[in-house]
Amino acid sequence: MAIPNIVINKINYTKILKDLLTDNSNNIEEKLKQEISSLTEINDKKIILLGRARSAIYLAVKNSISQKKKKLVLMSPFTIPEVIELVIHAGGIPYFVDFYKDSTFFDLDYLKDSIKLNPTAIIITHYNLNQKNYSEIHKLCENNNIDLIEDSAISFSGKVENININSLSDYSLYSFSTFKLINFFYGGALLVKNKNVNDIKKLMQNWNFLKFQNFKSQIYRTILYSTLTNRHVYKIFTINYLKFKDKFKKGDLNIIENKLKKKNNFIDKSYFSLLPMYGISELYRKIGNYSNERKNRQKIAYQYYNSLKDITVGASFDIENLIGSSDNFSYMIMCKDREHKRNLKKKLLIKNLNVGSQMYPNCSLYDKYSSFNGRSSNLNNLTEKNLILPTHSKLTNEYVQSLIYEIKKNY
Repeated sequence: MAIPNIVINKINYTKILKDLLTDNSNNIEEKLKQEISSLTEINDKKIILLGRARSAIYLAVKNSISQKKKKLVLMSPFTIPEVIELVIHAGGIPYFVDFYKDSTFFDLDYLKDSIKLNPTAIIITHYNLNQKNYSEIHKLCENNNIDLIEDSAISFSGKVENININSLSDYSLYSFSTFKLINFFYGGALLVKNKNVNDIKKLMQNWNFLKFQNFKSQIYRTILYSTLTNRHVYKIFTINYLKFKDKFKKGDLNIIENKLKKKNNFIDKSYFSLLPMYGISELYRKIGNYSNERKNRQKIAYQYYNSLKDITVGASFDIENLIGSSDNFSYMIMCKDREHKRNLKKKLLIKNLNVGSQMYPNCSLYDKYSSFNGRSSNLNNLTEKNLILPTHSKLTNEYVQSLIYEIKKNY
């Protein structure tokens, strides 16, 4: 049976509706924060729940600039454009930092050179694997009076060399939107050092709770995606539609990336909002499933690693321990070139094995951001060649082994 690349954790519409109609808080917000602290093993920072996760980037950069009176923000362009837009909206000037070749790890030497530009903050993102040089990056920040901001939107917890991610930074971002391991329609959190809490709250003093109407378009997309990835619908309709579409596709186009290139306004007023209680309740109901989901993803990632190590993104580093201490939201492999990637994806699709084209685009290639300085040549090579393998809980061992077999056969 065909299984989609990404599966949405089930959203309980009935209980959300009940929460909407009744006041059923019962200290749920504090309970959720306690669960987050317990799972991430971080107890010495304040958790601020947000209506939209990406607003945490705005708050962190805005507060950093206000304290340091500097505007340069070092970051990777391997992200969604909204993150870059919110850095700019907060008054920051992005400076793009590259990865080591064929990896999602910051190039530490290039980062050290970039620090000479006297930035206010560095934003690091934990992707399918946590940043390998987490401790070294923190030391660079500490020694140069630079704020460290962690984007943990797809990596809720984990360690790097026995150090908890999000424990060393000044600010950290969590995301709880539709496709995340712990999910609602929208939602997120900012983890912040106690010394910055009051300043952050001042920036949020006029923020309101998201209204139900703010969720309508996302609810529609969630229901549509859930329907198309239902095992029966997917087997009969969706996978065949994907094959049909792929047959007539011209070149190696990425639909999402091309839509982003055409989009001009990325800032939405709903970004600056608080999460309503019915959203908090939904997150609290499912946060207990996180640990099992994480273990399952680690298990699948190890299966890929043991068979596809030579073509794994980051394979030139010792990533075996990182797999066991990361969330493994997905698994990334490298193809030989752009055309090889396209052909391999097509051959897998013929076998009802649908994989992702890329995790994020290289936003530095967009005209809108081409004026910002920095380097992303290794990242550009990565986005040209990488494929994204699924790790979600609905994958059977048979499916994973079939995917591995077909990749090796057609590589």
